[in-house]
Amino acid sequence: MAPFASEQVPDAPPGERRRARLVTYTAVVVLLTAALLQLDAWPMTAYRLFSSVRTADGVSLTLWAEGVDGTRTDLRPAAGEVLGMTTHLYRQLEDADPAHARELVDAWLGLAGMRPADVSQVVLERTTWRMDAETREKHETGHAVVAVVTP
Repeated sequence: MAPFASEQVPDAPPGERRRARLVTYTAVVVLLTAALLQLDAWPMTAYRLFSSVRTADGVSLTLWAEGVDGTRTDLRPAAGEVLGMTTHLYRQLEDADPAHARELVDAWLGLAGMRPADVSQVVLERTTWRMDAETREKHETGHAVVAVVTP
């Protein structure tokens, strides 16, 4: 046998080729139909696998620093800042023990360029809102204080 001799692979019988084409074409048609009709029946979805569900109602969390002089500073970061990578930790603040809550708050204040000595308290607030279907404007429907931490 020659070292680089290629083996001849016999062609599949016509019935198997036809069945393979039928399965392939059916899968492509089903996927395209799901995308065009915006169907969300698993496993055929309208490409929303890695996105949250978007409805007219929503909730947002805001972290406020209240200065010793009574001023309130929004600690939410601008898009792309390092502080923006930690907003998922806001939910931990609600159930954190006091020492851990102070660590989180001190870190957020440091990232925001604020000294803990200049802050009387940090407040985590939950705001609910509803979006108007016609104007696409958000209207706040409620506020609730989730956690208050003294740095």
